[in-house]
Amino acid sequence: MEAKAFEDSKAASTQQDVLSEPSGFFHTYIAKWQARTHRGREITLDIAMGVLGFLFGRTSVVFGGIPLGIGLFCASKKRVIPTLIGLGIGMATLGMAGWVYGLALAVALGLRLLCSQPGQSRKFLPDCRGFLQELPELRIAVACLVGLMISGYQLFVGGFNTASLLFSATMTILSPLSCWLFSLCLDHLPSFEVMWGIEPFEKGSKLNSLSWKVGGLALLAGGCFSLANTSLFGLSIGISLCVLATLYVARRMGALYGLLTGGICGLVLTPLYAPSFALLGMIVGVLWPVGSFFALGLGVAAGTVWSSFIGGLAGFLATFPEICIITVLFWPVLVQMNRGKTASPDTTAPKTPEQYSQLLSTHSEAETSRAMLALSGALESLTKLYVAYKESTKVPDKEKYMSLCEMACTPHCQGCKAYVSCREDEKGPGQAFLAQATERLSRHEPLDDSFIPDDLRRICGNPEALAEDIRIAASQYREDVGTDSPLPALEYDVAAALLREAVKREKALAKEDVKLTAEVAKILRSYGCHVGAVSVKGQKKKKVSIAAFEKRPSPAAMPQLIGEIEQACGCKFGEETASICDGVDISELTAIRKYTTETAVVMRSAKAGDISGDMVRFFDGADDTFCAVLSDGMGTGAGAAAVASLCGGFLEKLLEAGCSKSTAIKILNHLVRQGCSGSGSTLDLAEIDLLHGDAVFLKAGAAPSYIKRGRQIFRIRSKTIPLGLLANPDTEKTRFRLEEGDVLIMTSDGVSQVPEDSPWLTTMLSAEWGEDSLQDVATKILSAAMETGGRADDMTVALIKIKAAG
Repeated sequence: MEAKAFEDSKAASTQQDVLSEPSGFFHTYIAKWQARTHRGREITLDIAMGVLGFLFGRTSVVFGGIPLGIGLFCASKKRVIPTLIGLGIGMATLGMAGWVYGLALAVALGLRLLCSQPGQSRKFLPDCRGFLQELPELRIAVACLVGLMISGYQLFVGGFNTASLLFSATMTILSPLSCWLFSLCLDHLPSFEVMWGIEPFEKGSKLNSLSWKVGGLALLAGGCFSLANTSLFGLSIGISLCVLATLYVARRMGALYGLLTGGICGLVLTPLYAPSFALLGMIVGVLWPVGSFFALGLGVAAGTVWSSFIGGLAGFLATFPEICIITVLFWPVLVQMNRGKTASPDTTAPKTPEQYSQLLSTHSEAETSRAMLALSGALESLTKLYVAYKESTKVPDKEKYMSLCEMACTPHCQGCKAYVSCREDEKGPGQAFLAQATERLSRHEPLDDSFIPDDLRRICGNPEALAEDIRIAASQYREDVGTDSPLPALEYDVAAALLREAVKREKALAKEDVKLTAEVAKILRSYGCHVGAVSVKGQKKKKVSIAAFEKRPSPAAMPQLIGEIEQACGCKFGEETASICDGVDISELTAIRKYTTETAVVMRSAKAGDISGDMVRFFDGADDTFCAVLSDGMGTGAGAAAVASLCGGFLEKLLEAGCSKSTAIKILNHLVRQGCSGSGSTLDLAEIDLLHGDAVFLKAGAAPSYIKRGRQIFRIRSKTIPLGLLANPDTEKTRFRLEEGDVLIMTSDGVSQVPEDSPWLTTMLSAEWGEDSLQDVATKILSAAMETGGRADDMTVALIKIKAAG
């Protein structure tokens, strides 16, 4: 079976990984209760959402419609359970109509669960990382559908009259509108410390800041409206809430926001007296820096004067008791609130998010500069490697010397009457002469006339000329292979290519994923964390850097926080590491390997006692990759081994330094061509991403490779030319998604050139291996190859098993 459908298998595997992770509000609540962090402020916020749900679930806006409850539920991503309980209790107070709204709420829950089913690359819906974590657009659409359903029920029951039509318009329009407004607040709400003034407002996205302020104002206005007709001891709860919200916003955000809060909340309560609350908010916000007494006193006075002016004594009694009592009760709390975090002056540490972000960028420069240092070291070692290769090619093996001797003698022997008995006969004097010349040249002994056999002198007219031509051919060959520069391939164009690769990789490492950074920052805020800045960098290997990670959740809740960050980034992180840069604490989470490997190799040379011309190397490449290289030098013996060793060593140095495979192979092809005319080597390279399991196979004239997955066998093959034979390398690349338990089988062409010539191999690979170790299996494959094909060529079997990282 050919390797195919890489992208489909990748998507399916990714989705399976997503679905296997626990996510959504159910898991969140269970984990919080188990971690015992669901207390204090968390319980307070849960109660607040439950009370808000109770109020919105029973409040009629206009024409009898109750859209605020539907809007609040559809807008909620957190604290869904308390909101649902509050809405249920509130709707239960409506009698028969409450059952209709309760059914509509159940439909809304079902639609939201259906739309937010976790997964990636979904066909009809956007990606979602957890139940009830869908995009705001989908939540608004659900609110609109539920509003239409309730409208349809009313039209069916009440008929097509004016009242039913107005009710339907209210539910259809205000349900999605309230959902949108409430989600603006609930999706972007800052932490408790920021809201209370312990920490300053983040100077991040102005759009997010404006969103939660607009949404928060809508929630406050809805709360005031739902309490408009509720009183306690003669005091209006709605007006009291309006005064409380106006004082808080004016103190925390300033005069303008206080004016808007008081005016809008007052407008939904009693339009006649709305300016009273607006004046209260504006004056408190303006005069607070002068003093709390003057700000609150003049604010109360201005609001009361306006009410008295408009309504006389009735106006005074309608607003003064609430304004006065709430102001007096809330005064100590307002005094304790800060408009920003105070700290002792520190001229060394950054104070703004922009400075923290710059600090993270500076901190990452030390990481990316290591790539350039690695490349520099690789170039130094490559020079030594190539020089060693050239030295080995200066002394040919016996086969090369035999070829030189035969070529030198052929012009003299052509046309000789004794050619058949002298040269073609294995025991003839000519063959004995060539054998002695080859032996002397391989031992660097001189070719004087003493080694010429007497039998050759009797039948050859000029044996001394034969010896002289052999000496000239050998000397010329040694001169040719020794005149090349130490490293002709690494000249200007090659050096430029390597530097471009290093710069490209450095940029990729330093490039920030803006969308993912915002997502991680949002997760941190949802846990009440206070940080100076967040940055997520890296394409395959993600690294999360956090500057000034001061406010943290409890130790028991940290695993869940990290789990949500892992789910957002799509990888597994190791232990948190800490460092200090310019006096600021830097916390980092770095992706760790999901897989590891187990390897086994067996080799056999073509001739007993001779060196094998095959070479296998296993090494770790850049960015958590595992590389396996099998190279088969053309021919056998020392010459083939030299070129194969060059291929393996060269690729190891460059791939470890982060050079791309295409550039490394292009340079390698040039080196092999320069090394010795007519030499070449096959190349079989497998690069496995241990972070995700993606594998890239690159072949140049190599034999097929196989992937065993249980009893399934996948074949990786190509019809290409070995390196060194063409000016440009002829390679073919194949991608495949590996899984835990897969075994990669790489062989040289001495074992299997094509499957059709070795059916025994596919049969052996597809069979169950039982309890045999990887080394035992490799030995059995090699033994079977020797029994089937003999030992006509060097044979190598390399196995790589994919295992889960511990």
